Amino acid sequence: MTEAEWLTTRKVEELLLWLGAARSRNWSKRKSGMFAVACAERTKAFMPEACTLRGLELAEQLAEGVASESEYDTYRSESRTASPPKTPGPESWAWNLPYSVMLVVLPYRPNISPPKKAIEVCKLCATVLGGGDDSDRGTQEFGTQADLLRDIFGNPFRAVSFAPSWRTGTMVALASQMYSSRDFSAMPILADALQDAGCDDENILNHCRGGETHVRGCWVVDLILSRA
Repeated sequence: MTEAEWLTTRKVEELLLWLGAARSRNWSKRKSGMFAVACAERTKAFMPEACTLRGLELAEQLAEGVASESEYDTYRSESRTASPPKTPGPESWAWNLPYSVMLVVLPYRPNISPPKKAIEVCKLCATVLGGGDDSDRGTQEFGTQADLLRDIFGNPFRAVSFAPSWRTGTMVALASQMYSSRDFSAMPILADALQDAGCDDENILNHCRGGETHVRGCWVVDLILSRA
């Protein structure tokens, strides 16, 4: 894969497989989990059951390393008492989505690589939102997922060196606020603050000022917060 292909392709499966095969320095269990969560978050409208929404929350906590496998086991046992939708459709397809997201970061099904587990999540999300991963809406969703992947993993073709002097108290506070609130509308302000602190890395500044969607796991925010 070339850098130009990485930056423009709408085929998220190709990006994930390449990342896994290249053993990119950008890859991490947390980032793969946060990507899966970001994709699944887009299907929340089809997760009316409290236990399903709780599962998505737990999936994010597992990715962040603040929940344990025993909590996954407890959730799985408790969720068995709930009744999944019986009619085939987006709600029934979304029912098991939190489990698929959790498996991206848990050591179960070791014969399947984390990138391929993430691909399963992508396809299931596209099915929920588009009625099938081969539909026009499903194809469009794969493109959106590719954008989310780039927001989280950055550009593996460009090494980024983040100077400690750029990580000011103001910077950390702003990044923490965005991360906590899930509101990343202040990214352009973050770019200005970085520049004032001496940051001259165009990859960082352009990412903050671009029009792309940002989610938890955004590679620039992670750099500031020292999250791997």
